[in-house]
Amino acid sequence: MIWQKQGRIGLAVAVMTVLGACRQGGTEVQLPVDDSAPVATDQKRYVPEVSSDHGDYVRYTINVSYTNANATSVYLVPCSKVPPPPDYQLEHFDTEKWAFNYRPICRTGPGNLPATEIKPGESFSSDLILDVYTSRTPENYGYPFLGTDIEPGVNRIVLELVSNVDDEGIATDGLLPLEQRVSNAFVLEAP
Repeated sequence: MIWQKQGRIGLAVAVMTVLGACRQGGTEVQLPVDDSAPVATDQKRYVPEVSSDHGDYVRYTINVSYTNANATSVYLVPCSKVPPPPDYQLEHFDTEKWAFNYRPICRTGPGNLPATEIKPGESFSSDLILDVYTSRTPENYGYPFLGTDIEPGVNRIVLELVSNVDDEGIATDGLLPLEQRVSNAFVLEAP
């Protein structure tokens, strides 16, 4: 029991150190090493790209890749657009645990888009674009807002991967366990 409490205190101190370092510009953040995460991001730190057209939003471009280590095919649930980026959610490390941070609204139009099959040993890669507003106006109400809808700091991606599709290739059920769908930890820097 004592070791559990000490472990939680140690974890809380480590996370506070990481979050404190995130808030200090230019300080290198030490992220937890997770070589077993099946989803990989192309960077450990993402600096927002400031829009030259609109001064009230920033963009994060996160390239994720996934290799199917299962003995059977898995299916990546699509979001919107063609080719469809994957459906995903962003989780933020909140003192002791991962907590929901953001999920894009996927608009697939009439009917659903077929899932992307990833055969055993095959890989998938895609850019995930986070357009985040830094000030709230009537024109951007409903879009993600930095600090409320999307928290900067330590985050990870969770892909929507399933094991079953119907005859038309539409994802039905069989959501893979969380540990098979998560990325490594990374930092979203605040502007």
